[in-house]
Amino acid sequence: MESINKFLSIEDQIKNLENKGLKFIDEESKNMFILYLEDYNYEILINGYWFEDLYQEDKKTFSEMIYSDDIRYLFDIDRTISSIIWKYFKGIELHLNALITHILCKAFEKYLDGPYVVLLNEKSVKQIFGNYTPKEIVRKYKNEDSNNIKKYLLKYASRNKWFEYVTRYNREFENKEIIRKVDDSVSNLKEWSTIKKYSLVHLQTLSSSWTFSELIWIYKSLSDDLQDSLREKFFDYGNIYKDNNFEIESVALIELLEKFSLFRNALAHNSKIIDWKIKIETEELAKTFSSIIGEEVHINKSYNISFIVKIIQGIRRIENDKILKEIKEYIFEKNKNSNKKISKVTKDIIKKNVNIEMK
Repeated sequence: MESINKFLSIEDQIKNLENKGLKFIDEESKNMFILYLEDYNYEILINGYWFEDLYQEDKKTFSEMIYSDDIRYLFDIDRTISSIIWKYFKGIELHLNALITHILCKAFEKYLDGPYVVLLNEKSVKQIFGNYTPKEIVRKYKNEDSNNIKKYLLKYASRNKWFEYVTRYNREFENKEIIRKVDDSVSNLKEWSTIKKYSLVHLQTLSSSWTFSELIWIYKSLSDDLQDSLREKFFDYGNIYKDNNFEIESVALIELLEKFSLFRNALAHNSKIIDWKIKIETEELAKTFSSIIGEEVHINKSYNISFIVKIIQGIRRIENDKILKEIKEYIFEKNKNSNKKISKVTKDIIKKNVNIEMK
């Protein structure tokens, strides 16, 4: 058996693909495909864009109808769809970050120890993070609850250059009180032990270091009243409460955000998007999605990328299917300007996954 770890030159990769039945319309198409292999590599371009319909029954040999241009066509469409969705999805992430930052600053207001500086002590942390559970903390940290919360809030600060830059800017130019109150160690945290004695945080600066997963964890840990406040404001981003007169449970928002986190990482890290599916596993989530898009949503059913786009449009209050229209316009334009023959199989893959009829 040939080792999967054997290195193949681009020339050998082309020969390997030809042995598997991949055809090239002409020399120009082959040269263009070589450029794609050089830019994106074999693993992403071939294995990453594996669709059963492209292959014969053995699932190794390309269908007789498939040419290299079909694979490039699918890759280009997928990458553009990903870029379009990411452009709009980022607004949801920024909005969630802004809401959490605002709610935390407001909640910590009575514990302020100087302008903009939040005091993270046992009393303030336990009141604000009423739903915190120790099992969600990495096991090696055995400190008391309030210290664990501080650890999590500050987790990425030492690795975030933006955090370091803004903190220094605030110290040097904006507010003398911050210079006095914020210790230099906050932007150079090496070990959790340094946080034990650290209680003062410039929260608005710190929030720039939180990842989407961090934001979900913070929301899950907030007390019930703060969760309620954030949840209503999050969905009022698209006036969903106002239009549909519904109340969403906290568990449904958590499930939505956790599914969004997986999708967000796929967008950000260049995973294939075109055949991405989201499965509705609870009645609460089905009800929530149904309220967002104004359509019936069924439990234990998987929905494709068009459905996910509708959810994003609903949350962000993007009217007239703007994202879907942008995707369709790109696909139609690419199809119209394609000089090469694109197989019906490839067009059917687009239709099946994006709900767009190809001509």
